[in-house]
Amino acid sequence: MKRSNKIISAAVVSTVIVSSGIIGMANNNGVDRTSASKDTDMKLNIKSGADGRSFNLKVDDISTTNAFHMIFKIDGNVEYKSISFAEKIKSNGTSDIKTSKDGNITTVDITVTSETDLTKAGELEIGAVTISGNAGEEYRVTDAEITTVTATYDEDGDSNLEKTGDLSITVGEGGNGDSVSSGGSSSGSGSSGEGTSDEEIKPDEEPTVNVVKMTGSDRYDTATKISQMGWKTGADTVVIVNGNEKHMVDGLSATPLASVNDAPVLLSNNGKLPSDTVQELKRLKPKKVYIIGGTTSVPATVVNSIKNTVSNVNVTRIGGSTRYETSLAIAKEIDKTNDVSKIFVSGGNGEVDALSIASVAGKAKAPIILTDVNKVDSNVYNFIKSENVGDAYFIGGEKRISDKTINQINQVVSKDVSKNRIAGNTRKDTNAKVIEKFYTGSELKGTIITKDDVIVDALTVGSFAAKNDMPVVIGKESLSTAQKKALSGKKTENIYQAGGGTKQSVMDTLKDILKGN
Repeated sequence: MKRSNKIISAAVVSTVIVSSGIIGMANNNGVDRTSASKDTDMKLNIKSGADGRSFNLKVDDISTTNAFHMIFKIDGNVEYKSISFAEKIKSNGTSDIKTSKDGNITTVDITVTSETDLTKAGELEIGAVTISGNAGEEYRVTDAEITTVTATYDEDGDSNLEKTGDLSITVGEGGNGDSVSSGGSSSGSGSSGEGTSDEEIKPDEEPTVNVVKMTGSDRYDTATKISQMGWKTGADTVVIVNGNEKHMVDGLSATPLASVNDAPVLLSNNGKLPSDTVQELKRLKPKKVYIIGGTTSVPATVVNSIKNTVSNVNVTRIGGSTRYETSLAIAKEIDKTNDVSKIFVSGGNGEVDALSIASVAGKAKAPIILTDVNKVDSNVYNFIKSENVGDAYFIGGEKRISDKTINQINQVVSKDVSKNRIAGNTRKDTNAKVIEKFYTGSELKGTIITKDDVIVDALTVGSFAAKNDMPVVIGKESLSTAQKKALSGKKTENIYQAGGGTKQSVMDTLKDILKGN
């Protein structure tokens, strides 16, 4: 029987492991058919993998199934990575997987359709779900529901299920062979007996590339979403910069300072502290807040709002009369706790170039120093000389930093850095050069994508990228040939989208490249 692979489900979810709903499938004539369910027992079994970093899903006592829609939640301080489907689904099924995250709860939504029966001897092997997390972290698989469909459009639904056995899994600890079982009602046309297997399903060698969205209603909300993703249990230090384009330049050098202090970057709005920022400060409960920029950029009203929001907080302002002075002041603040032995130099008018290198500088805990095109400020020159800096990289072409400027700095740096320019013909190509130079491995811990025309989201995601050793890819309408080449052969399991505005075609291209094929 020919039919489309679309499943429509309106499920009623219980607070325990539940499976109930009404499901329909459109045939090739566009007619939806459903039927009332019949009562039989059906069980959902969840079995922990060898080290607690995966668990297997299987449905027992199930009749013929040609398609199913399943939703479950993972509750705990862990990250969903991928699902490796069982052989029958891999060979015969078409799948669609969607994930969403709300705090420590990840919802996984799976739809599978097939022209053949996916069951074997009354069992539906779904597959192995892989997670990542620190050893000792406990997580629970909860609120699961499954609705199945047969080739004749019979509908199966569960309700009023019981939970027994191990109800939680610990990362780093192996499963003991027990499973979580839940019984309910279902309907179907029966299944043939073909024998069973208790073998654990192994994760795929090439896991699905997932997209994790860190996107808010505006730039201020997006900054809080990034903070919530990277600092789930709070932060001792927070960095605040002005999110308005006119003053945002003060924040260009802020990422390394944030990284040194393991701090998220939040935004003010000229003379105001947005409500999203206020709420995030309340959640983070910082002991110290760095304000980046002078009183024109971040006025005293913002400082007062911070002090009114967080009790006994130490607010420290770092700023100068120019962007160059501000970057030097940040470098000196970093040097108080981390001796500066390496610097990254960016042109003061090359904002996107500075943001391309921000995560690299943050990881190295090395300052980003802004300079004029043709000369090095005397205070910057003296600082580099006094610190006995051993290495330097220059981000951007000759229109951003001249050879004369590079030669000036080369005179006071231990190594020969005269050839350490990292630049492409465009901002995207410079971004590609940064990735080629500093992310040489084939396995990436993750990749961040953000717009290239508005820099604010790239600014606030820098410390998150540095904390997790992830490159930041810039691109709104497309990726350049150089970017595609730089990423070719690399693979990752998660792409983090920082802010909205990136075209879906760019996301699809990035996912395709990062499968590592």
